[in-house]
Amino acid sequence: IGFIGRLDYQKGIDLIQTAGPDLMVDDIQFVMLGSGDPKYESWMRSMEETYRDKFRGWVGFNVPISHRITAGCDILLMPSRFEPCGLNQLYAMRYGTIPVVHGTGGLRDTVENFNPYAEGGAGAGTGWVFTPLSKDSMVS
Repeated sequence: IGFIGRLDYQKGIDLIQTAGPDLMVDDIQFVMLGSGDPKYESWMRSMEETYRDKFRGWVGFNVPISHRITAGCDILLMPSRFEPCGLNQLYAMRYGTIPVVHGTGGLRDTVENFNPYAEGGAGAGTGWVFTPLSKDSMVS
């Protein structure tokens, strides 16, 4: 699972922070790239120390690293509270990475919720859209 973006409340980073310990119990690896609120930067570093084999964080922004994360992840998580457009979900779809987004603004407009019953690929969806905006909804 990957996250690329500003580390702040608007981007839903607090939901990732709250879900972090629960997610680390599962057989996943999580990688984050971003900077912003110092408390979230500090949290990202502490997650990396606590879950060395499962969590990596890069404080700052680096375009080549962002491409590697997007290309290498199975899921790109975008739990934004509001997002007028959003680009990372589009990049993810181009790379074949599944965007998991909160159903708001441009995220809702560009990600079609996965439909396991679609026939022949038509209407199968492009990712997962979750609502309401909550830790439980995001994790499920």
